Amino acid sequence: MKKIYNFILQLLFLTALLPYGQAQDLVSATLVRGFSAAEVGASLPVPGLAKYDVRAYQLRYTTTGVKGQRDTASGLVVYPVLKNTAWPMLVYQHGTASSREAVPSRMSAEATVGLIAASLGYVAVLPDYLGLGDSKGFHPYVHAKTQASAAVDLMLATQKFAANEQVGLNTQVFVTGYSQGGHASMSLHRVLETEKSSTFRVTAAAHLSGPYSISGDTRGRLLSEQEYFTPGYALYTVLSYNMAYNLYPNLNQFIRAPYLQVAEDFFTGKESRLDSIHLRLSRLLVQEKGKVIPRYIFQDSLLSAIANQPNHPVNVALRDNDVYNWGPKAPTRLFYCKADEQVIYTNSLLADSVMKARGAVNVGAVDAGSTLNHGQCFQPAMLSAIFFFSQFQEIKTDTRDEAFALPIRMYPNPASGSVALEQIPPGSQVALMDLSGRLLHLVQAQEDPLHIPLDGLQTGLYLLRVRSNNSTWTGKLSVR
Repeated sequence: MKKIYNFILQLLFLTALLPYGQAQDLVSATLVRGFSAAEVGASLPVPGLAKYDVRAYQLRYTTTGVKGQRDTASGLVVYPVLKNTAWPMLVYQHGTASSREAVPSRMSAEATVGLIAASLGYVAVLPDYLGLGDSKGFHPYVHAKTQASAAVDLMLATQKFAANEQVGLNTQVFVTGYSQGGHASMSLHRVLETEKSSTFRVTAAAHLSGPYSISGDTRGRLLSEQEYFTPGYALYTVLSYNMAYNLYPNLNQFIRAPYLQVAEDFFTGKESRLDSIHLRLSRLLVQEKGKVIPRYIFQDSLLSAIANQPNHPVNVALRDNDVYNWGPKAPTRLFYCKADEQVIYTNSLLADSVMKARGAVNVGAVDAGSTLNHGQCFQPAMLSAIFFFSQFQEIKTDTRDEAFALPIRMYPNPASGSVALEQIPPGSQVALMDLSGRLLHLVQAQEDPLHIPLDGLQTGLYLLRVRSNNSTWTGKLSVR
């Protein structure tokens, strides 16, 4: 009996040492539907930008839960419909879901990112995260470790799915995500470069409006006397870390009585819609305090510990989920909007400065729209990420489909006022970007020569990129 007991202990110990992906397996793949390039293109700001018809599948796969248990999670995988081609993989981490069903595998609004990416020539991989979609339990919100592990395991499942469906994958990997997804994509990027580099090599990454400094941003929000009109985020974060780190055995030890029922309803799943949680908390805060100030949701003892005890378990948990204190090797952009009222833009500036200090040589924080709020920032940030990736993207075809060189002529160069592109194929997409990767102008070519306005641009170097079928052309433009 003692030998059996010792064997079980050794087995449990060895299981705990297994790295990401060891518990991973592809459970099922279910076709959602196919989409034509025209259908995908209808959701884009520029007609004709989408190139390929695509197929979307819901994948179910095994992964590791927040407590180390085996779990079955879900995600969306979308690929271009074209044979004899090897595509890069693009992983998109979605923003905060409004409910457990508002996720990519259920064709949420952000599933459109997967359709667009696939139509531009990527195998798009969109995890639902733990506690959402098919995964059970409460979602471990902005929990860096499981946001990364759920994505890595879906990437491994996608490799198996692609082999089964005879979908070609090359070795390129692109990583991006917005809002919570920016935090999640940063945590995934870090894991891929520091722990999984022998399995996946990140080609480029673009993290969008993410709360990278949880110990700064979230801690500041918990202690602030300023109004914040989405108070459910603070509650979500603290409930998540309480579950993941076993901070308090009972909710009433850190949640004040007026807000306890809301917290219990949310944690148990009785109320899963986040907009309802925001509304209920806001009403209670106004009734009690006259303003929507999230700190008053929490017990004074918790706030005092956060403010005065740097090594209190709550502060340790917050620091454990910071995702910026490292130096990425792959080209990396941090797109943000300065008027973002939900995720403070200084998250991106801090990450940029620390990453450069850590030795990153190709990282930059870029304002995608200084007057845009959190919701408005999504489109320009996402488009900037796509065009940033396009300079690295490789689509490998057989000899019958190899890309040809576009014989485009750009003049004048240097230029002021406007620049002309000649011999440009009709229907090509033309993007004007600055050297940081920020998208400045996007148009579909309908005439030859095509004239691009340069009004308002500062003197300096810019990039013009043309995409046509499987071919791209990039030119450096000097504006004077």
